[in-house]
Amino acid sequence: MREVIRLNGALSTGSVAGPATLAGVARKLIAMVPQVPAVAVGVTQSETESCTGGGSISLTVSAAGTSGVVTGDSITATAANCVEIIDGLTRSINGKLGLSVSAGSFDPASVSFPKDVTLHMTAENLSLDNVSLNGTLDLHLVQTNSVAGAVTVSAPTFTWKVSGAAPRTLTLKNYTQRVAQSTVDTASITVTGTVESDNPHYGGGTVSYDITTPQPVVVNTLNDDMLVSGAMKVTGKDSALLMTDTANNTLQLQVDTNGDGTYDTTQTVSRFALVP
Repeated sequence: MREVIRLNGALSTGSVAGPATLAGVARKLIAMVPQVPAVAVGVTQSETESCTGGGSISLTVSAAGTSGVVTGDSITATAANCVEIIDGLTRSINGKLGLSVSAGSFDPASVSFPKDVTLHMTAENLSLDNVSLNGTLDLHLVQTNSVAGAVTVSAPTFTWKVSGAAPRTLTLKNYTQRVAQSTVDTASITVTGTVESDNPHYGGGTVSYDITTPQPVVVNTLNDDMLVSGAMKVTGKDSALLMTDTANNTLQLQVDTNGDGTYDTTQTVSRFALVP
């Protein structure tokens, strides 16, 4: 249960870097593209940019040279101890991230809306603080105005490896996640997919479970991602857990201990009781 809460935080705007954080990394990377002059079709150009907090990013770009990126542009970035502010949080970035624009365009500096772009992204040992990301995914980024927008991430396989005091590896399969920001303080999260984990909380070896959101999970992004409403269901081989937010950061936990479709136990806990 603790891991699911951590995963939920990573899927929103929490401090743990999860796949959705790549949207912020992509926006930061795109913002660097206008500094690279236009090149002829099929020709690439390389430059190294200094990061605002130290370190650097080496860019290999095939771009139209207009502000932002457009369909057909591609960028490969290799970060070396690059420190940048991503979605309000200071991140230390290392490793390689490649992206190509498969549809639409996106200019971070433009005040014209809506903005709509689809990116194909590949992470190779891309580390964000203590999280290493590997795999490919498609990211659909829409901004309807300066506040509202949505990010949809889909991936056949993506690995999220956490180092530090509680090391663990998560592999996401057939995974789709959408984070929609409707107001300055409200975001809605939906997710579906299979998670494989070697978290020692589960004992030895690797376990697998499916995760869905029967009701979108709504969080207050200006109040420590406080859970406002929604439900998340985790289904294992012979058991299931349904977590429903009944009040701000208060969860009702219903457990089906034998997989027969009937919840055998129910308890109410604080969100913080599940996250040490």
